[in-house]
Amino acid sequence: MAIEFECPSCSTTIRVPDSYSGKRGRCPGCNKALQIPQIPVPQAPQQQSAAVPPIAVPPAATVPVAAPVSAAQPTPAAAPAVSAASPLAGGADMASSAAVPADTIPQINVPQTSPITPAAVTGNRRGRRRRRPSRALVIGMPVAGFLLLLVIIFISVTDNLSGIQGTLTGRLLEQKSLPETLIPWADTGLSEGDRETLKKALTDRPEVLSSEAMACRLIGDNDGIRVKLTAAAGHQWCAVDAVTGGGSSLGLWLRQNRQTLTALRRKELLAALQQYCSDKIAQTAGEQIVINAVQVRDEVAMNAAVNVLGYAVLGTAGNNSRRPVQEDTQGTLYFCVPRGATSMTINGRTSPTTGLLFAGSYTVQLNPSAETSVPAADEMDVDKMEMQEETAEDTEGMSAEPQMMMQ
Repeated sequence: MAIEFECPSCSTTIRVPDSYSGKRGRCPGCNKALQIPQIPVPQAPQQQSAAVPPIAVPPAATVPVAAPVSAAQPTPAAAPAVSAASPLAGGADMASSAAVPADTIPQINVPQTSPITPAAVTGNRRGRRRRRPSRALVIGMPVAGFLLLLVIIFISVTDNLSGIQGTLTGRLLEQKSLPETLIPWADTGLSEGDRETLKKALTDRPEVLSSEAMACRLIGDNDGIRVKLTAAAGHQWCAVDAVTGGGSSLGLWLRQNRQTLTALRRKELLAALQQYCSDKIAQTAGEQIVINAVQVRDEVAMNAAVNVLGYAVLGTAGNNSRRPVQEDTQGTLYFCVPRGATSMTINGRTSPTTGLLFAGSYTVQLNPSAETSVPAADEMDVDKMEMQEETAEDTEGMSAEPQMMMQ
């Protein structure tokens, strides 16, 4: 009678004589130490047991060593059954060793461990698969985080831009003319000959562009074209510290739009300047050409004297809306307003090519400048004389041409 059982480690089916019941040995499949199941052995007649000679099993013999089965290696589906001729301990023939004494099998002291069955290996693999994040999760989490960051930035920017509004303070100035602005000859794109022609024309007779609010003069100079702005009677200059009083929201808007608006302003300036120079040279040569005074004043004279904010906004005092005529390095904007005005508004200007340039809105309270007092009577007379001389120069300069009046 044979004992048939499975190895708890590799599930190999093992058959051994019943005389090995309760003994320890090694599995021929995985070389793991194992305990042979204990089953009762029927008592044989005395006369027969005495007739069977015992078969000795060499105690030093061991089962061939095989590579251990780990959880990461695939478990064999089935191992060949150990027949009666298969060696288990000492290479002995178990089928023919029914009468081998039980104490001839070597006892191996192996630490008791939980047997690794195919079901346990499969369960461990499934557990690892469950713990390992899926590819969609690995890719989706960074993408979701990036999109969330964009949403936060958008909300923050939107909230900040919505705060470009409030109240600013403007200083009314009593000076008649603002500091001159220089347009370098290099910006005109003229050749040396045309440059000399235009310089002589504007030096001998400066270009005068007059409106009810101001007079804009273009004067030839060795370094370029100088732009001089003078307030007309009934108007005066006001200075608005927009960048200083606009707060962090305006500063954020400037950082975001500086590069784009600077490029637009520069492109518009160069195109209008080169057109004016070409028309002026042709006019000097005797051609009947009418110069677009509004374009020259706004896109040449004013664009050359402002920066990003001055290019994008429009000031409204009463019923008159005008662009800033100058912007200094501190972000102070200079507007021409009617005398007696106490307030004005600053809003975005609409460009015919790009639409609204500035989405903010400010109310400006106009106060007399603390640095400049109202001129005395004799000073007022001097101002009137200067204005009359300037008017005479304007008339003389425009006598041979149609006078260009602007709003």
